[in-house]
Amino acid sequence: MDHNTLVPLIVLYTDNRASIDGATRFQKLVFLAQEEGDMPVAYDDFRPDRFGPFSKSLHHDLDVFRHNGLIERTAVTNEYGQEKFIYSLTTKGQQVARGLVDQYGPFFEAAEVIKERFNQEPLPDLLDYVYTKYASYTTATELNVEALFDPDAKSEFEQASGRQATPPTVAEQLKPTPHTLYQLPKRDTNAYIYYFTDGMYSRPDSKYKELDNQLTLLGRNREQLEVVIVDRDRVDEEIWQLALNGVGVDEYPALVVADRELGIGDISAADSIFTPTPKGEYATIESGILLDDILQDPDGITDFLNALYDAALRNNIESEMRKEKITDALSISAGTIQDIITVSVSN
Repeated sequence: MDHNTLVPLIVLYTDNRASIDGATRFQKLVFLAQEEGDMPVAYDDFRPDRFGPFSKSLHHDLDVFRHNGLIERTAVTNEYGQEKFIYSLTTKGQQVARGLVDQYGPFFEAAEVIKERFNQEPLPDLLDYVYTKYASYTTATELNVEALFDPDAKSEFEQASGRQATPPTVAEQLKPTPHTLYQLPKRDTNAYIYYFTDGMYSRPDSKYKELDNQLTLLGRNREQLEVVIVDRDRVDEEIWQLALNGVGVDEYPALVVADRELGIGDISAADSIFTPTPKGEYATIESGILLDDILQDPDGITDFLNALYDAALRNNIESEMRKEKITDALSISAGTIQDIITVSVSN
């Protein structure tokens, strides 16, 4: 282990091994320890997110330590009936952390100062401090900041943060998009598009932003189609990796088009492997295959996504993927379309 992956253990060990209430608080404590506590920088990927500064690497490390039995994550229900998580060291985690004190003294000292100061601070007050002092990290927030820090207002964050809780399966973790609102008469779903992404690629300056927008519109307006957006920032890292490995994706953002449901929504952290639902076809279109000039053209993206929909709807993805509107958008030719067909299973 290098010092990057040890920080969660160090932070939990300080302040008499006090637990940390919630993933958002954990992120802010580590962020402040690096910014103000003279902690050597372990996480250099903090970026604006919906609740302020967020490190994907820290999120990943918390999951790894939990999986390895060093950190315990306990679900509790808040006053709104929503789950949040309490982080603490297991006995094994305490033993490992205790053995790091001599070698990583500066980390422990910085974490001690910040944790003693902010760990018991009411979360709205902690966020008020971070949002005010580090405004550049709040550009992606979903919260009404004025209401959040109004002492006479009900804490919006306490309600919103409950939605951050990580339920058992992918389907329960995904944030609903508009197309999931059913319209009557309800029709059978005959085509599926899965979009693997994270918050970085939905930002206004991302070249994938228009793809994100068009997928949402397509999911809302196209009958018999379900669009599933799988956001890495919103699911456990082990579940994310299971899904990617199962559908054969190495680079994301990635689209997976299928003629039937693949079972991604049923993946649980208890699973050791994920195998897509058989008796169907699906194709993967990974980062770098979709041409940049298409990504920048709303009409081009619309035509491309509609062509993918038709490919899945007709239940013959391999031949339909050779259609001109699809191959014109890809950096491969119709002759090599087989390279992106991942599965072809006979009934």
